[in-house]
Amino acid sequence: AFYQPPIYNGNQQRKQEVRHLYERLVRMSESFNLLPFYQTPVKITPSRTRQISLGEQAIPYYYNYLNIYPYWSYDACRKQRAKNLHLPAYFRLNGLPNQRGYDLTPRIDWSDFFRIEGHLGLPLMTAIQRIESYKQDFNLAFDLVVVRLGKGVDDSNLLEGYFDDLEAEFDQIKSNWQKKYEYAKQTIGNGRINQILDKFHELFFKHEDLANIDPGLMENEFLKQARDPNNYEFELLNATANQYRLVLNFRTTPARIALVTDEALTVTQIQRVKVFTFADAEHRNQNQQRIIETFVNNFLVYPSTLQVGSDNEILRFILKDGQENIELVGSDADLTALLFRLEDETPYNANGLIDRYHDFDSLFTFLKYFGGIGEGDRGEILNAEDAAILVSYYEFRALFRRYLLRLESVKKMQLFQEYAKQHRGLEHLGGVPKGGTFVLTYASDPEVISSLIASDSA
Repeated sequence: AFYQPPIYNGNQQRKQEVRHLYERLVRMSESFNLLPFYQTPVKITPSRTRQISLGEQAIPYYYNYLNIYPYWSYDACRKQRAKNLHLPAYFRLNGLPNQRGYDLTPRIDWSDFFRIEGHLGLPLMTAIQRIESYKQDFNLAFDLVVVRLGKGVDDSNLLEGYFDDLEAEFDQIKSNWQKKYEYAKQTIGNGRINQILDKFHELFFKHEDLANIDPGLMENEFLKQARDPNNYEFELLNATANQYRLVLNFRTTPARIALVTDEALTVTQIQRVKVFTFADAEHRNQNQQRIIETFVNNFLVYPSTLQVGSDNEILRFILKDGQENIELVGSDADLTALLFRLEDETPYNANGLIDRYHDFDSLFTFLKYFGGIGEGDRGEILNAEDAAILVSYYEFRALFRRYLLRLESVKKMQLFQEYAKQHRGLEHLGGVPKGGTFVLTYASDPEVISSLIASDSA
């Protein structure tokens, strides 16, 4: 018999292995078959990481199992054990998906990786529920993170659990409010104060959690508009004298404007509009922009206060910056003596004013004003400090601000592009290493979904 010289030992086996691996490569290219999600239930299969040879890893679900199975592991084929050897895989020998978790119930110490398959195309919450169910039922050691392709997060279910500490604070504020609210309703006879307290209760303190409160109600609409320089415009009053008035355009329907006016106390006086004169035509635009920036910066940086006129019909927005004689391009003007007047706001009775402006800050302003003047036979005096304590003004404002900041941060981190910036080295592995984090991406924007479909079809 012929014996191969020792120097050539193993070459025959190596040649067979190369042929086998080449045949497996051909079968893999021929067997690729990505089935639709309704034919592939979610399944988690124990496997090995990429550092281990492919033959020892689980067979992915996107291969024709019957075609690839005999060629997957060279060692099993060489020892003629391919048909009897258990190879981890999504499918069974009959071509059907394996029973849920059948290969997760024995000891899986040999496995350092989990293939996660069958979730593509499922509704987001369905995919999350099924993966989490696997983790819980079989005590699998990995974390699940959900991020979105596109802009913004629109599913409130993904935000649960991030605000438990803030909700606990909110519950305490609501508990205190309920006691004060019930007592005030029994003891305060001022109808306008009761109207304001009812608004506070309805819009802020009767909600179960912070997420149900409209963030737009935390700030007066005027103040939000006044912080955008694009909303300002100088309108020409007198071309000969180069006189202009400063208008704040509200981006609302119907359109509304506010005018810069000198401080006044009565309905008649408040009609006076502040006139700006620009004699220097060459630098007119530059000077106008400088004035606009002055107002915007003061609304951004310094506390702005709301003021109700003594006739109960005027709502004033006064800039309080703690400075005097701020130079507004060639003329000395004290910003604290300037205010904005809404052109369509005269006259308004007190009840109409409260109904129209029911944001948190405006309601607090009304509470201080109407509580301070006293009305009727049972007119109560409610000073600013009492008003702040009654509605937990400073505590609630600080709490909701922290909530909004955290909400913005959480939503930002649930965007794929932001998550990828903070977690370098993300890899597409078709699963997750034991002890690792599986990042599940989803899309709901039609434009993004169309782009993904086009990429798959290319």
